Amino acid sequence: MEALIVVLIVLGVVLTTLAEYLTAAMLDLRQTVFTVMAEEGSATGARFRSAFDSIEEVSLAISLVNVIGVLGAGAGLAMHSEGNWLGLTTEMAIVVISMVVLKATASMVGSRYAEHFLRGTSVMLTTIRTLAYPALLIHRVLMRLT
Repeated sequence: MEALIVVLIVLGVVLTTLAEYLTAAMLDLRQTVFTVMAEEGSATGARFRSAFDSIEEVSLAISLVNVIGVLGAGAGLAMHSEGNWLGLTTEMAIVVISMVVLKATASMVGSRYAEHFLRGTSVMLTTIRTLAYPALLIHRVLMRLT
């Protein structure tokens, strides 16, 4: 059980880091490059063009990944503490500091090197959009109602 809790905490930290990387990558990458790539038949270019065409949905999907990561790490910490508030506070401080450092690093990597990882970044964007599909449907319905 202990190993499962540690995996939950680590997975939560990884998900929030991934969300930060994708946010930075989407802000830094140029749309015109992907339009040309897509017109030339590139699957990577088509995935990015699709992401830029529905940027609100991509932002929502990235936010959901971030929230799920934070909640997962928090749930893992709560289960691990077993009512020990001092232990929980200490572990939470360690996880929060780790998240801050990793998110800052992921933001830098996304801003500076995303163009070198186009295929992987486009696959990650497609994957999170697919996983967030139920929330994206709710978003679409709300957008049509208002």
